[in-house]
Order: sequence, then structure tokens, then C-alpha cells
Amino acid sequence: MIRKGIMTTTASIDLLAERAVRCAEQAQASLAELVGLLAQLNDEQQAAQPVPHERREVSTSGSRLTNQERRVLTLMAAGLPNRKIAESLELSEKTVKNYVHGVLMKLNVTTRTEAASKALSELLVDPAECRRVRLMGTTETSCQPDAGAGIRPSGFAAQAP
Repeated sequence: MIRKGIMTTTASIDLLAERAVRCAEQAQASLAELVGLLAQLNDEQQAAQPVPHERREVSTSGSRLTNQERRVLTLMAAGLPNRKIAESLELSEKTVKNYVHGVLMKLNVTTRTEAASKALSELLVDPAECRRVRLMGTTETSCQPDAGAGIRPSGFAAQAP
């Protein structure tokens, strides 16, 4: 028995040890069950996610973007400043600022970072294109209009449907 925090017999210690072992075994069983449930939940969530890089047009904010706004958004998501976007698209920096403002309004965000995050998470832009632009810089990224929502460096022809 325990009196005022002092154990009086060896039997009490054995009883306490047995209880601790039972509690540990129950906790281990509970943790194993929890790990199984979390793995199952993870599998279900992965099955419900769209295929990576699949462009989703269900976004009302993204579907209202013009092709030029999508090109600007792609370059924004790649981390380019307005000056580099202007050089790349052969526009004035003021025109790019106007496009950036329009993109922010249509996506209902207040910062370029929020716009980039939303564009990538909702697949409004092609993440691979953003990585390519980041790696290449802007010297070879003169983007020309195309039929799709993405951008393409000059010299690359659009594929026929």
C-alpha cells in the first residue's frame, strides 16, 4: 500500500509494476490501432487527390484569367520581379504592374506570394514551367501566346490538337 507517498511493502511495488506493464501494453495496442487508422486515412486521401500537374478548370478565380494574365502569374509563381516579367513578355513594367494587380484581384489575394501559392496549389499554372523558368532565368523566356493556359518560350510551336 501507499501511505503519504511512501511505499510500505514489496508487494505494493510488484502490484504497481504490473499495473504499469498493463497500461503500457494497452497504450501500445492503442498506438498500433491509431497507426493503422492513420495509414488508411492517408491512403484514402491520396486516392482522392487529382493526378499531379492535372490542370483543374473548376476554380472560378482561375478560370477568369486571360492567357496573358496566366503567363504573368506563371512568371510571378516562378519568383520573377515585375522588371524581369516585363523583359520576358516584351511589355512595359507599368503594363506588367497592371496585369499583376488584375491577377491579385481575380484571385482575391493581396500579395504576390499568396497569388503564387494559390496558383500552384490550384494548378492554375504548370509547376514544371515555373521550375523551368526559375532554372533558366529570363534570358531565354520570351513567352508567346498559345492556345493553352501556360506559357511557352519563343521558338517552340504549339502542338496541333
